[in-house]
Amino acid sequence: MKSEEFKSLLEKYVRDECTPQEEKLISEWYENIETSEEDAAPVLSELSDEYRQTIEDRIWAKVSPHPPAAGRSRWQYALRIAAALLLISVSAVLIVRYGPDSEPTKEIAQTSPGITPAEEQQEHIINNGTKPFSLQLPDGSEVELQPRSEIFFDKKFDEPLREVRLSGEAQFNVRRDEKRPFRVYSEEVVTQVLGTSFIVKAYQNDKEVTVAVRSGKVSVYAKGNEAKSKEQESSPVILVPNQRAVYNRDENKVVREVVQHPEIILAQSDLFRMSFDEAPVATIFDVLKENYGIDIVYDKDTLNKCTLTTAMSDEGLFERIEVICKAINATYRIDDGVILIESPGCK
Repeated sequence: MKSEEFKSLLEKYVRDECTPQEEKLISEWYENIETSEEDAAPVLSELSDEYRQTIEDRIWAKVSPHPPAAGRSRWQYALRIAAALLLISVSAVLIVRYGPDSEPTKEIAQTSPGITPAEEQQEHIINNGTKPFSLQLPDGSEVELQPRSEIFFDKKFDEPLREVRLSGEAQFNVRRDEKRPFRVYSEEVVTQVLGTSFIVKAYQNDKEVTVAVRSGKVSVYAKGNEAKSKEQESSPVILVPNQRAVYNRDENKVVREVVQHPEIILAQSDLFRMSFDEAPVATIFDVLKENYGIDIVYDKDTLNKCTLTTAMSDEGLFERIEVICKAINATYRIDDGVILIESPGCK
């Protein structure tokens, strides 16, 4: 039997799910521990004697603070401790390896809540390194997992709803499948798409969880909202490119914003080569909206007489908006993911 298969068998033993034949196999393994612990249980020998003794003391306290009850042999109690030690030692090794020079690790997890039933195996990948780690999901979707981040997903990944659980930060390039929506559970926030590119940042100790869209369209809502009324369910925060959703854990609220550094979304853009000569300002705003995909809202009648002579440069969107507003004595603000222009008009 392979090492991974035997680890799964020990986990079954802890859950009292072993068949009589499997218990017999474990019984034989236990006899080997007494004769040669290092050969029969290499995972247990990975830890130092002092550290293993500390863990074992804790396991004894949790499993049974009293001597074995009548009718239950010594090896059965010892096996439960050994199996528990095995599970803890795997976690301990991951913690030890969580250093700046570590490589991403990969393990099978059977208890990832909120995604698939516990009996179905899941892939569990942790990026312990200092650089992003790229991986491909079974459906062809791509994930760039940032350092100090981990991801869970069903190994088969063949359910009608493609589900992933993320802790930390990752960029998703989702392969489009209209019949199988793609859903990311990230702490208190759920993000759902059919096919798009977006970034989720959801570290456990951060005050906020953010979802930023690079292409396509996604819907974002707090986990508690899906259990509320249908009216509330039908109104998630919808994001388009260069918008992001920010969930504030203290306020339990999701708001829509413009990303800090909007990027041009057109496949072929000549924006930075464009120039305008006494052009209506409304026309310039429309060009910026087309290039960045962000709504720029203004009163057409108010800006009807405002014109501007300018040449576009490689400045960011907000810097360009600010230059235009100063030229026509206007101001701007961002509200609910759009840019609002306020102006007294031009004479």
